[in-house]
Amino acid sequence: MSARDNTSSTEQQGGDPAARRKPDIDAAKLIAAKRRSARRFEELVQHYRKLGASDTDIVAAMVASPLMINSLGRRR
Repeated sequence: MSARDNTSSTEQQGGDPAARRKPDIDAAKLIAAKRRSARRFEELVQHYRKLGASDTDIVAAMVASPLMINSLGRRR
């Protein structure tokens, strides 16, 4: 049997966890851009991807925003 490796992926990559912090995503800008301009929305998404945010992070920020309207059409 082999021993299990209990180090985190950040430690395995040799990086400092603080250096790999996710960027602050401005969900309000993303939501406004999505409503007005597909091109601007894509530019913002590409910007956040370059900063290290995943698509999951971007969508989660948008969903958590009070600007997002729920399925009933009411603001949260």
